[in-house]
Amino acid sequence: MGTTPATTTIRSATAADHDAIADLLARGYDGFDPTTPYFSYVTSPSQWVPDATRVFVAADVDDVPRGVVAFALAGTPLHEPLVPPMGDASFRFLAVDPNARGRGIGRDLVGACLEEARANGCRRVGIFTMEFMTAAQQLYPRLGFRRRPDLDVRFPGGYGRALVRDLAADADDHFAPPGPVPAEPQWYEDVFDLDARRDSPA
Repeated sequence: MGTTPATTTIRSATAADHDAIADLLARGYDGFDPTTPYFSYVTSPSQWVPDATRVFVAADVDDVPRGVVAFALAGTPLHEPLVPPMGDASFRFLAVDPNARGRGIGRDLVGACLEEARANGCRRVGIFTMEFMTAAQQLYPRLGFRRRPDLDVRFPGGYGRALVRDLAADADDHFAPPGPVPAEPQWYEDVFDLDARRDSPA
């Protein structure tokens, strides 16, 4: 798939990576209450990996995963089924080993998702990032993502900030235009098809 400057290879995850992925997400999602069902779900890859279109890991020279992200096409179980749709692809569960930060791993994992989206003819990638994920909020604008505050959502664990990244010049022709920004983001149960998703945010 590709390599980061620190010889970290981006590749598809395997079943043998699940324990390492669980550990990465437990440490990367430390802002979530570890007693909640969502935290349990995030840190149990066997539950959500089958629902993803692809799962990428960034593996070091010893093939130990140092980062992870799950990519999902629209219509697949892991995709954020927001109405109106904010994109025809998304990614979730982006996490980087704290000891490996600053090496471009998060950037390269997002790049793998954008490449996968383009390969599948997607026009726009839409994601949510929780308000307390400050590192992610610094990363995404540098990679061409823009805020859509009209699509922000309140989850049980806090506010999810909506961002989109256009991949095609005609993306605006295929998705609803931005609407008014509400005084307070909508409650997630009011905007998500809960029968089509697993619990909470990206």
